[in-house]
Amino acid sequence: MGTNVPAFDPTTGRMVTDFDIETQNAVIQVKTGKASGLGPQILRTQTVTGKVVIGYAPDAPAASLAQWGRQGFIVTNNLQTPLDVLGP
Repeated sequence: MGTNVPAFDPTTGRMVTDFDIETQNAVIQVKTGKASGLGPQILRTQTVTGKVVIGYAPDAPAASLAQWGRQGFIVTNNLQTPLDVLGP
């Protein structure tokens, strides 16, 4: 648990991503700007953790948020959403 936690492929030992924020129950991947690459980063994260993965992209365009939602990802531009998911 922590921030900027390296995440390794259990079969190869190769680092595949890092967890921007890792809690006991979830991983939050944060992307700024247009959030380019967030979808693939979430996919890589899901392959190495059994935790819920949340994408937080405060400046992402609405069309990108909708596309990620259609792909089944939990992604938001509202900071309160991950806080609600992680809350007590």
